[in-house]
Amino acid sequence: MPTIDPRIDAHIAKAGEFARPVLERFRALVHREIPDCVEAIKSDEEQVIQRLHAAVERLSSASTASKPKAAPKPVPDMPSSFADALEDAAVRDRFDAMAPGQRREYIEWIVEAKTVTTRKKRIVQAVEWIGEGKTRNWEYQKC
Repeated sequence: MPTIDPRIDAHIAKAGEFARPVLERFRALVHREIPDCVEAIKSDEEQVIQRLHAAVERLSSASTASKPKAAPKPVPDMPSSFADALEDAAVRDRFDAMAPGQRREYIEWIVEAKTVTTRKKRIVQAVEWIGEGKTRNWEYQKC
């Protein structure tokens, strides 16, 4: 026969309306599966609060040093064929006004082409997009 602790009865009575059936069912299952169990409340509210305060102190005293910021990637050298294609002053000014990362995306896209024909197509496309003021991946940016 299980030992019933009146403090557990009080705890279940204080629980919210939604929790009472769950707690009562859980208690009944434990008593059914472990008939000689002894009910007990092992930690009181004060102990839980003390542990919470200790955890907060540990977290606040931990070093908050963040890792150093990585140096920005340098813009690769521009291929001469791409530089020649940027002969229009307006297009060249727009390209020069772009952020270093945006310029790097265009240059890497052109350099990554494996064939000469692909590189030429990409240069023509890049000059067109730069003339329109578009970045390399403009299709995927939110308007």
